[in-house]
Amino acid sequence: MCDFASGVIRKTEKEILIWDALHHDKTAEHFALGRDDYHEFEWLDDDRIEVRVSPEHDPKVSSDRLADMIRERYGNREKMLAKLWTDDGKLAAVQQDGDAIRFIEKPSEAVQMAAVQQDGCAIEYIEKPSEAVQMAAVQQDGYAIEYIEKPSEAVQMAAVQQNGWAIQYIEKPSEAVQLAAVQQYGCAIEYIEKPSEAVQMAAVQQDGWAIRFIKRPSEALRMAAKRNK
Repeated sequence: MCDFASGVIRKTEKEILIWDALHHDKTAEHFALGRDDYHEFEWLDDDRIEVRVSPEHDPKVSSDRLADMIRERYGNREKMLAKLWTDDGKLAAVQQDGDAIRFIEKPSEAVQMAAVQQDGCAIEYIEKPSEAVQMAAVQQDGYAIEYIEKPSEAVQMAAVQQNGWAIQYIEKPSEAVQLAAVQQYGCAIEYIEKPSEAVQMAAVQQDGWAIRFIKRPSEALRMAAKRNK
């Protein structure tokens, strides 16, 4: 018995449904090769389906066979959409690909949280995310802070602790945030304007090569950098 694991509706001029996971048992045709391998299919009306089979798949798998399986599973377009856009359907979509949240209108906090836990940068598509969602996003990917307007110091700290390079997206970070960034990745000091001696020392202690980004380093810094190269 074949089963579609998840689906994402991409809103184009013509509605296209793109599925990235198709499970099967040993007697069924092999369709799924991986997350980045897509079949595309379009409902021409409520019952007729046009399928474009991914070129990465076994050429023996026909588009007609896929269309039959879709109809067997869901019946028609209306029933499919009803199944997909339940709360469980939305949650399944973002758990598979956080970026899918861009196609969901007014996602619940639970859906937002699931999306950023799968892909932190999916927060780019969330309007006015809560502090909790912001925190989950940067904990998954520090770079997500690029898409957060006026993040709190706690969110900034979590972002640079996950990825020191994220400090490049923080305006006027505090010394505490600067220290956390260079302690995670010394060369992140490249993005810190006028770092203190303490921040400079923490940077070269984490990575001696960070001294390349320090203007007029002291002798103590030179010695610390040498020890940590």
